[in-house]
Amino acid sequence: MDISQIDLSNLKSESPRDDHLINLMTKAFRDEIQCTIAYVSMDAIEPYSDFVPTISKGYRDYFNEELSKDTPLPLWVYAKAGKLIMSDHYYAYTMYKELKLELASCLVLGGTPKIKGVFYGESYYMGPDSNLRLQVLED
Repeated sequence: MDISQIDLSNLKSESPRDDHLINLMTKAFRDEIQCTIAYVSMDAIEPYSDFVPTISKGYRDYFNEELSKDTPLPLWVYAKAGKLIMSDHYYAYTMYKELKLELASCLVLGGTPKIKGVFYGESYYMGPDSNLRLQVLED
C-alpha cells in the first residue's frame, strides 16, 4: 500500500508541539547528535501528552501491512527520567497499543541511558547525506 493513497482529510494536528523533540531532530539532521535504533517495551515508552487520535481504516491497513512485512513503523523518541518520551507519531503509538504489541520499533534521538525494557542497536549519524528519507504528508 502506498501511504500517499491514504485519505488524510480527517486527520487533525491536535497533538501538542514538543519543542525538545524538534530541537533533537534538528541536531540529528545536522549530525550534532547520534540516533540509535532500538526495540522498546511499550512499558518503557511514555507519550508526551494524553492525545489519542482517531485512526482511519486506511491508516490501520497501512500500519498492519508494514507490520506484516517486519517493517513496523518506528516511533521517534528521546530519553527523559528513565523513560523514552514519544511525541512524534501518536497514530503509530495508538496502533501499537491497540494491537497489544509488547515491543515497538524506535529511533532514539540523542542519549541512550540504561532503561529497563530498552534494547539498543547501532548508533549512527543521520545528517543530510544519509539514506534516510522523510515523507511529508500534505493536506
